[in-house]
Formats: sequence, structure tokens, C-alpha cells
Amino acid sequence: MPPTPRASSSNEAALLLKLEQLTGGIDPEKSDETWVESLVVTAPEPLQLDDPDDDLKRELAFYNQALSAVRVAQERLDRLGIPHVRPDDYFAEMVKTDKHMNKVKMRMLREQTDIAAAEERRKQSANKKFGKQVQHEVLQARQQEKRRNMVEVKELRKKRKGAGDDGFDIEVDDTPAPRLKTSP
Repeated sequence: MPPTPRASSSNEAALLLKLEQLTGGIDPEKSDETWVESLVVTAPEPLQLDDPDDDLKRELAFYNQALSAVRVAQERLDRLGIPHVRPDDYFAEMVKTDKHMNKVKMRMLREQTDIAAAEERRKQSANKKFGKQVQHEVLQARQQEKRRNMVEVKELRKKRKGAGDDGFDIEVDDTPAPRLKTSP
């Protein structure tokens, strides 16, 4: 469904008539006594928008206009000596009870501890996997070393068998040595 074209966004004559009816013909901005009752601040000039259909620009213009009106009102209140800022020692009544806020705080703390515990479990699992991997690598290295040693031992045995040499430079005497007699 295509958007319908907007009618004029303001009927200035009707707005001024309504303002006249609401204020009773009294301009609240003229005198300080009536202004304090209403705190009405009117922008000095109307908004001029290039494209009234651009929502972002329109909202920004409204924001800036309202911000300047607040600044004007603050200056006027300061000039009149009327306080408009909450005192530092003012404590308003809480909407939520302390009991409810303690429940909320406890739930948030529990969620934080649960998240921390889950993270710790994740780290321990990763460390366990890493430890198993290291242990497996160490076992494999030991097995390779054992295999290498066994191969070297077999090669040495083959060399000794093939050479007929037992690897010692001592000659063996095949004759038995005489026994010494002991007296009874």
C-alpha cells in the first residue's frame, strides 16, 4: 500500500486560536509571576525543515529546539532564584522495595558466579585435553626411544655374532683352574 501524501503538518491559525483559549488571553511568558505557574517556553522562530518526511532530521530538530527551551527556562529560574536542581542530600522514595532489590542483586550475582563457573569448567576441560595430548606425545616419544634402542641392541648383537667376537679383549682359558684343598 503506497504511503498517502501528508496534509499540511500545521494549521497555524487553529493552533494560535487553541493557544489563546488555553491561556485565557494571558501570555504566560510576559510576566514572571504567571510564567512560574506554567513554565511555558516558546521557541522564537518556527522550525524550518528541508524535508519534513526525513524522520531523523525532524527528530533532531525537535530535540535541539527542546534543549534550547530547557536552557532558557533554567536561566530564567536561576534569575528568579527558584531552585530547579535536586539537592545532593535528597533521597527519593524507592519504587522497588529493598527486599526486591536484594533479590535482583542476588540473582545477578548468582548469574555472574554461574558464568564464572562455566568459564572455569571450560578452561579445566581445555587444560585436561591439553594435558592428555602432552601425555600422549610423551608416551609416543618414549615408545620411539624404546624402539630405537631395541633396534640398536639387535644390530649390536648381529655384529657380535657375525664377528665371533664378544667385544672383550680378554682371552678365555678353557682349562679348569686347579682346586685348592682345604684341610679338615
